[in-house]
Amino acid sequence: KNVFDTLVGTILDIEGKTKDTIKARLDLERMGIRRGLWMNRDSDKARRDLAFFSMKPNDKKEFLKFVSSVKFPDGYVSNIARCLRHDIVQVLCKFEMIFPPAFFTSMMHVMVHLPEEALLAGPVNYRWMYPIERAKPEGSIIEAWVQYESLTFCGMYLKDVETVFNRPQRNNDGGMRNEKLSVFAQSARPFGDPGRGESFSRNDMEVAHWFVLNNCDEIMAYLDEHEQMMKREHPSHLVARKHRELFPQWFLDSVNKLKSSNSPTYSDELYNLAFGPIRAE
Repeated sequence: KNVFDTLVGTILDIEGKTKDTIKARLDLERMGIRRGLWMNRDSDKARRDLAFFSMKPNDKKEFLKFVSSVKFPDGYVSNIARCLRHDIVQVLCKFEMIFPPAFFTSMMHVMVHLPEEALLAGPVNYRWMYPIERAKPEGSIIEAWVQYESLTFCGMYLKDVETVFNRPQRNNDGGMRNEKLSVFAQSARPFGDPGRGESFSRNDMEVAHWFVLNNCDEIMAYLDEHEQMMKREHPSHLVARKHRELFPQWFLDSVNKLKSSNSPTYSDELYNLAFGPIRAE
């Protein structure tokens, strides 16, 4: 939450939330860096011009309009395990090329250090100081949190009691189907008027195809291999875009090679997935 508030507050240039302040601009001048973000002293008074990374009023309206219209499926992007530590480091490095030093509060660096600390030191309850150094209000919060974590841990082993780990999904569309590819195994209820035909642009089909490819567990090895290839061939700021643009065709070529060599890893389902809806037009 703190990282989100800092990022959005700076991009939207929200007073009291942005880290692009007058003091931050003066710091840049004292350090002699980022001349484009120095205070404007055309007249007798110095003023802070809008930074290149901050949105103009019309851009803010479009951004907020887009955010208010976004709708995600239940549980979408909930698998944070894919957010690896080295990805966080790369994101922060890119941020350092954009935002002023004042943007990087302690909360920004906590994203890097806390996962490493947890791996090295283990569970925090064996080394925390809250019960000793905190006052009673914080102590009551810690007590409630310990109870919550204990119940969550026990819930992982209770098979005959409904818990957050075994209860049905909030939007249960009928369970799982017997499909070889996990991305197509989830049942779904159609919505809308079936008599009204809907047409999708080529770009819509490409976005849908990429979404399916990027969420299919069976081809994660292909995704990782291609991403590593893009990291070797392109600068870091182009890796994500090139990975998305080039992976579908590269994946299709790889599956065709498996087919021509009669590889045991080839399957018709894999070929249909690589072929996609775009080329079927």
